[in-house]
Formats: sequence, structure tokens, C-alpha cells
Amino acid sequence: MDSEEVKKNENECEKSEDYTELKEQIYQDKLAYLYQQLQQLEHESLPEYCKKLKKLETLLRERLILNDVWKEIELEVIEREYVSERRAAVREFEEKKAELRENLIADFEERKRMIENEHLTIELMGDSMEVKPVITRKLRRRPNEPLPIAEKRQKTAPTKLNTLMDEGEAAEDLKAIQKGKPPLMQYQNKKNGGTPTSTPSSASPRNVEVEPPEFSPSITENIYEARIEDGKLFFEKRWYYRGQAVTVDGENSRFPCVISAIGSDSVWMRRMSDNTKTRISISQLAAGKFYIQRRAA
Repeated sequence: MDSEEVKKNENECEKSEDYTELKEQIYQDKLAYLYQQLQQLEHESLPEYCKKLKKLETLLRERLILNDVWKEIELEVIEREYVSERRAAVREFEEKKAELRENLIADFEERKRMIENEHLTIELMGDSMEVKPVITRKLRRRPNEPLPIAEKRQKTAPTKLNTLMDEGEAAEDLKAIQKGKPPLMQYQNKKNGGTPTSTPSSASPRNVEVEPPEFSPSITENIYEARIEDGKLFFEKRWYYRGQAVTVDGENSRFPCVISAIGSDSVWMRRMSDNTKTRISISQLAAGKFYIQRRAA
């Protein structure tokens, strides 16, 4: 038994030594293989490294091609936007230039017309404004004639206006004129207790014959209040300026437009549809032939 156990122990020891040597050999082989791969990697000759490097280079080339294509597309888009904006800027400049030219021409024509009217008025009123000097003769004084005593000048009394009605009646007449109603009819209605009369009363202090045709052509047509002050239009309790967006209602048409110019007695409107100019006078606005109202730009 003892000899068998000894042999068995010896066999086990030999096996353990062989196993240890085998493990050491495997370790040395793996270490040598790793050193070999490390050397190949340092020299960039490792197969796995070369394979992955080629794959990365392929991806790089594809990415560069895509970047070049994207760059060309962006450049084309930017070029188109630049050309479009440049054309729009040139078109807007030409429109503003033409509008400014038309406004200046309209202003100059208005000034020319005003100057011609003033010149014509001065020519018509020139004869009456000339004052002719009074020619006086001085006679020689006789030797024994006493010195003349200077006569005292009498002060001319100021002219006196004799009015036959009070201020209240005058104010009522002004209101009646503005409304287009003859003042005589209003006065007679007031005297007769509101009943209209066809003939003026002889006891009235203002026994004046008034003919309706004198009021109809100029006063009864003024339906709206319209005037121009300092280059601005006042219409129906609102101020309008040059360049403001408005809507014009005519007798047979309604169109949106922009106030192009404001003269002394007329307003130029530029239609939004075809950019044509329309001249509207203050008398037409007051008579109600055209009606202006604001609109959103």
C-alpha cells in the first residue's frame, strides 16, 4: 500500500509539473503574440487596424463629397436670394424715385399756379392801388398881406355801422347760411311762431328780398367739412397725411389708394390696383362727390 501511494503521489506531482509548464508555455506564447501585434500596430501593418482604417477613409471621402454638394446647394440658394432681394430693392428704389418725382412736379405745378394767380391779381389790382400825388399850387404872398393862420384840421369821425339786428340774429343767419337755408325764411318762421311764409313782412327790420339761386350753387353743396392746412388734409374731423392708406368712395366706384400728394386746393390719390393717379379737389370732398376714410395699411 505504501509503495502504491508513493507512486500515485509521484504521478500526481509529475502531472502538476507538466500542467504548470504547459500554462507557462501558453502564457509565453500569448505574450509573444501580443508583442507581435503591438509591433505591427506601431508599424501600421496590423490587419485589423488596416481594415478599420480603410473603412474610416471611405466614410471620410463620402462625408467630404456630401459636404461639397451641400455647400453648392447653399451657395445656389444664397445667390438666388441675393438676386431676388437686389431686384426688389432696385424696383422699390425706382418706384420711390418716380413717386418723389411726381410729388415734386405736382408741388411745383401747384406753386406755379398760385404764383400765376397772385401775379394776375396784382395786375388786376395794380391800377386801383396806385396813389396819384395831389398837385398843390403855392401863390406868392403880397407885400402888406398878414401871415396866414394855420387852420386846425378837423378829425374825421370814424364810420359808424348801423345794424338793424342783434348778435344773436346774426349768429342764426350764419348758421342758416352754412346749412343752405335762406336767413329771411328762418327769421319769418321765428316771427310767425314756426309757420313758413312766402313773402317777407313789411314790419320786419330786415326787409330784404333773398333769391334762393344765390345760395344753391355754392353753399348748399358743402355737405362735409374739408380743408388743407400745412400740407395736411382735414376731412370729417380727422387729419390725413401724405403716404397714408385710405379708401375713396366715389359716385360709381370704391377703391383703395394712398395719398400721394397734398396741394393747396386738391389731393392726389394713387390707386393700389394699377398705380394710377387721381386728383380730388377740396370742393368735391365738401360737396360729397368723394368720401375718404382710413383703412389699415
